[in-house]
Amino acid sequence: MLDSIAKVNVEDFFDPSKKGAFVRAVGAAFSTSGYLRLENHGVDFSLIQAYQEQAKSILKAPLEEKLRFQVPASGGLVGYFRAPRADYDGTLKEDLDMWHVMQDDALPFFPRPSFRNVWPERSQMFQQLGNILFQEFYRTTEVILRASAEYLGYSSNHLASRVEGGLTVLRAIRYPATPLQDEQVRFDAHKDASLLTILSGGSAAGLELYQEEEKQWVTVAPQENELVIGVGDLFEAMTQGQFKSALHRVVSRSREERYSCPYFITPRADVPLSILGAKDRENESVYHFLKQRLGLLIPEYEEQLVVRNSPIAYSQTSHRN
Repeated sequence: MLDSIAKVNVEDFFDPSKKGAFVRAVGAAFSTSGYLRLENHGVDFSLIQAYQEQAKSILKAPLEEKLRFQVPASGGLVGYFRAPRADYDGTLKEDLDMWHVMQDDALPFFPRPSFRNVWPERSQMFQQLGNILFQEFYRTTEVILRASAEYLGYSSNHLASRVEGGLTVLRAIRYPATPLQDEQVRFDAHKDASLLTILSGGSAAGLELYQEEEKQWVTVAPQENELVIGVGDLFEAMTQGQFKSALHRVVSRSREERYSCPYFITPRADVPLSILGAKDRENESVYHFLKQRLGLLIPEYEEQLVVRNSPIAYSQTSHRN
């Protein structure tokens, strides 16, 4: 069933004789399944492995230590984040440990937000590898953003220029070991709120994609040297449904703990949802969308939106509409 997920060679974007077919393939995949496999993308798999190894030592640290690195002012966009999960058999519950990293020199909305990445003292390598991996994923993302923009009829830089310095997050996540022996859903069926999401071959273990036409779940098992990229709700909203946000879940086929490092691509907070033609959403910003979709709340953004009297400022009226 893996062959049902389209695959493209990222190098083709830079070959004038192949670029057109590459752009069409990206657009077609995003308009149907919402998912795409990438080969020859330039991200070293050993870098991903090294980062996940560092994440193990960080996320297995005592809870009291990890809690020191929570950053409430960021709305959970940086630092340690603990997410409760339930529903293996209706009774067993778990907490998923996560660590979020943004672009270290990002300008997410205003000249400098009050929050920054935070790094545990126990591993300088975690910080070094995290910053490198963030940039490597971004380089690949930029190609897909350019191809998407061209497919939709815009200039190549139309999306990429609005994602640079945005709310993109690299997440390290730990799925604890489970006593259950049979195959179980570890992360319930859901759609991502981001513009796009990237998973590496190793990080995608257990990923299943729901195919609407066949009414069935399909295992997405890319090769170690491949990346998987999927459309999120934000992209679907901005394209008025032309690109399809993919329903997916994570299924455990092992009792052992595992680690993943998804990369959630999101534009700057002030970018209007109307930049891809959704005129009915011109009074909504990316931050407004995430506030409704995720409950994201960043006090500084709330204050500045009001102070600047921005036309995209959040209001109860626009929230209802």
